Amino acid sequence: MSICLSACTDDPASASGIQDPTPTKPAKEVVETILQAALGDKRARFEQLAIELRTSTDGAPTTVMTDREGRVRVSDPGRGTHVVDGDRAFAVVDAKSSRPLEPAERDAVLRMRAIAHAAYFAPLRHATSVERIDAKSIRLDDDWTLQHDADTPVELASTAHGKVRWLELGRPPALRLPRRIAIDGIGERHVRVLGDKVKFEPAMFERPEDRKKQRPDLVIGGPEFPTKPVFRKIEECHWLCVADPGTWPARIAAIRQHGTLLHKGKQRSAGPPFLFEENDASFLVIPFVSKQEGTRYEASEGQEVRKADTRTAAVVYAPDGAAFDARITSGRRMLDEFVAGYERRAGGPLRVIVDIFNEPKLRSDSADERAAAARSMDVRLELPVRD
Repeated sequence: MSICLSACTDDPASASGIQDPTPTKPAKEVVETILQAALGDKRARFEQLAIELRTSTDGAPTTVMTDREGRVRVSDPGRGTHVVDGDRAFAVVDAKSSRPLEPAERDAVLRMRAIAHAAYFAPLRHATSVERIDAKSIRLDDDWTLQHDADTPVELASTAHGKVRWLELGRPPALRLPRRIAIDGIGERHVRVLGDKVKFEPAMFERPEDRKKQRPDLVIGGPEFPTKPVFRKIEECHWLCVADPGTWPARIAAIRQHGTLLHKGKQRSAGPPFLFEENDASFLVIPFVSKQEGTRYEASEGQEVRKADTRTAAVVYAPDGAAFDARITSGRRMLDEFVAGYERRAGGPLRVIVDIFNEPKLRSDSADERAAAARSMDVRLELPVRD
């Protein structure tokens, strides 16, 4: 085609042999390249963070700790320690007391949580809709805009949370994790993650007066997720249900397809997709909520929308090392025994949650690689219980 253009066009530049610019790289390919360079195969580990922010390399740090449940603890030398855990928002006064956060303080903590996750590429990992705006800009859902220079991330901007700009990244062959960033309204900060495997004790997000242990531990390098069942509150949302395609590549394609339709319908993600079975049928679900109050999503062919109310669920991460189905069976047995021990009963189907976009090997053309990933990837199981 280039020969035809050069020989047949009336454009003087083309006739003189001047080449057209290199075509812009597809947006999804840019995002995947950035994620692979920055996080490699460790993407899921960055769903919960323990990081330090400093004005200088030897300055006093502000620490931000946030887990997979959305809880966040920010400790600043000048402002003290602020914690937000769902409806609970408090400042630590001393070892035995706390006070409620003011609305502005709570908003500042939630903004810092969003910025911390953005610095470690969460909007890129979670986006269901990836659209190019121009040669150096990509829209990630409706929440974030990525500025990039070739395969190097430059800036993430959100109308709700502000901007984070990467000023210095790690150099290959090391992962390209952020070393220095600029936060809109805060300024430049040196940043480092305290470890790529982090475990928070529950007391980390509890009020001092409620703790059984006054000095909660942060474990670096230990197991990241609960290996024993716990009860968790699952917030209300809607489910977009489609038939489970049955293979990981097909599931990823379906999530992209239906996630794009939700995005166009003014809806946004309410958590990672999951699988469940009902009446001998398997379903793939994308949880979502409306971006604007009163905006309703109309299901199209092959889709079903369900309302999921706030529920309590028993939660555990399936033991790894076995085949995927065997892991689910083992985890379900653990949840059934846990729920029965509290004299409660299941209140709905088991939800099998895999953070698909943080597991790039699930997209491999090799069935062996996909099977290996399914044996070791994080698999969260949620079993709703009757209140």
